[in-house]
Amino acid sequence: MSYRTDLEIFLGQQIDLLRIEKAILEHGKDWKDFLNDIPGFIHMNLKKDISVAFMNKTGTNETGFTNIELNELGYSYQEQHLDPYSLHITPKKLVPFIKRDDENKIFSFAQSFRRREGKKYNLIYTVTKPLRGGNSLLTYSLSMKEMGIMSKKVSRLLRENEFLHNNFLCYQSLTPKEIEVLTLLASGNTNKEISEQLFISIDTVKQHRKIIKRKTECRNIVELVRFAQAFDLI
Repeated sequence: MSYRTDLEIFLGQQIDLLRIEKAILEHGKDWKDFLNDIPGFIHMNLKKDISVAFMNKTGTNETGFTNIELNELGYSYQEQHLDPYSLHITPKKLVPFIKRDDENKIFSFAQSFRRREGKKYNLIYTVTKPLRGGNSLLTYSLSMKEMGIMSKKVSRLLRENEFLHNNFLCYQSLTPKEIEVLTLLASGNTNKEISEQLFISIDTVKQHRKIIKRKTECRNIVELVRFAQAFDLI
């Protein structure tokens, strides 16, 4: 049995979030059924007020609330069922992240919640990101003791993408502007066309290309296209 460090387990959950997002987009109108089959506590939060718009079966079982009840409660669900420390600290960091609305970044944090009728708070580790093309945050939570086990289950269910796993940190190191340039490059645009679309000089485009290739460890346009495809940029 291979040993995984804490860092590998935490990164694994973030990578799983990207896999889950990719699968949601592929499932179209059946995305809710898909999420109900995924192990782990998955929910959609509205960007405007962080209220829960949808929670999968694992989540509703864990919290003791139905989706109808969660929709009716709105943000008061968090107010009543997150511990005071989580409720005080988390929004201070989460709200600025939501305002940036960067679909390529992931926000991770620990928080404690209690069930509907419970008094004891349970510590969970949560990762969230803006869902591509939507008005929601895609959020995935696991208890600390479940993290390594659940990550393996999700990986098997969604099929392990070795390239995604090996290049995740490279992807997260890219700035929003570098992702814009990479997306246009991988879509077949020339330096001149990118310069005109982004209102930057050709020299700046060339500098971005150089930095992108260094960060992603891609040697040519073919490898850049593969990288962009793996992370749903094109």
